Amino acid sequence: MLDKTGTVTTGRMGVIGVHPADGESLEEVLALAGSLEDASEHPIGRAVADHARATGQHLVPVHDFAAHGGNGVSGVVEGRAVLAGRRSWLAAEWALTVPADLLEAAERAEAEGRTPVWVAWDGQVRAVVVVADTIKDTSAQAITELRQLGLRPVLLTGDNTRAAQAVAHAVGIAPGDVVARCYRPARSPRSSACRTRARSWRWSATASTTPPPWPRPTWDWRWARAPTWPSRPPT
Repeated sequence: MLDKTGTVTTGRMGVIGVHPADGESLEEVLALAGSLEDASEHPIGRAVADHARATGQHLVPVHDFAAHGGNGVSGVVEGRAVLAGRRSWLAAEWALTVPADLLEAAERAEAEGRTPVWVAWDGQVRAVVVVADTIKDTSAQAITELRQLGLRPVLLTGDNTRAAQAVAHAVGIAPGDVVARCYRPARSPRSSACRTRARSWRWSATASTTPPPWPRPTWDWRWARAPTWPSRPPT
């Protein structure tokens, strides 16, 4: 099983577009979302914060910052309770509804394999920020080599289904071997949630643990020191 972000893709996210709701200021959206995400270590959060800073926004410290299990982040920015994350999380945990004028932009982004980040504050959804990742040059060849070894690569991600399928198609992973919306708390080998959906847990890889072409038994790479097995230099 291959984690999408940082393994199959570069993990270097970039902001493609910012869509404020009717009546909202682009500058205010970037200032509040950028300040909130500046406290995050997630690649998406870093992309939003870097974009806000690059457009000249002054980012301020966040109070009561919290990351919510791969769903989003929350915090208080200049007295405003700001949220940024998945639409489903905003609806389920915060009972927020999405303005109709933002739905088209978000759906178009997902159809293109990009990720919409919903931004809300003071109890109302105010904008959607579209981010995208790039695929590593070596990923398609690595997938081919995995198949030559007799393995069936499975793409694992917490991202939306359309974005996951777009990446899978580009590197040669079958549509049926994509496990999307599998959030970080369920990714442990000891959890059956994503394992059941993928029907297999024989191999697992992440960017921080194994270089291409990635295949190592789970029980091996999780505890072995990196120099103990021969491999090609990371690319």
